[in-house]
Amino acid sequence: MIRRRPLIAATVAAASMLAFVAGPSGADETTITVTIAGGNLTIDAPDTVTGSGAVNSVVTVDVPSVAIADERGSLLGWTATASATDLTTGGGDETGETILAASLLWGTDSITPHDEQAAISLPAGGSLGVSSVIAVGAPLLSPGAFTVDGAITVPVPVTARAGEYTGTLTTTIS
Repeated sequence: MIRRRPLIAATVAAASMLAFVAGPSGADETTITVTIAGGNLTIDAPDTVTGSGAVNSVVTVDVPSVAIADERGSLLGWTATASATDLTTGGGDETGETILAASLLWGTDSITPHDEQAAISLPAGGSLGVSSVIAVGAPLLSPGAFTVDGAITVPVPVTARAGEYTGTLTTTIS
């Protein structure tokens, strides 16, 4: 009786060692490219907001639906700010024809995410005479779309003249 098993095992082992020493018989490389589309970081505020009151009163001007969209494809977060110009009536040169922007106060009422994002709202009370933070999107948590609702408090001085006062509210996102 001839034993062939050890001979077969030795042949397989030798072939395996030869394949290991010789390496693969061929190889090729393929470059993998993936493009991730990103959008912009945008803010869109209402065209006009109004309020009315009397001399020596406080007027509240609602600023609804400031839309923020972070479509950059990053998790950097964002900061929304607002500032205003002085409110003037007539030429704004006479006593009582200007309400200073420094006296205007922004208050954030709410920040509403459109999906399941998170955002942080800062306390109310920022002067619009300088750039005042109205909302902050938390890094890692706030890509997507949000709506910020706020109000501007306008203290009307006792020296104010009757008339329509206008100014500009500028909202910015970065």
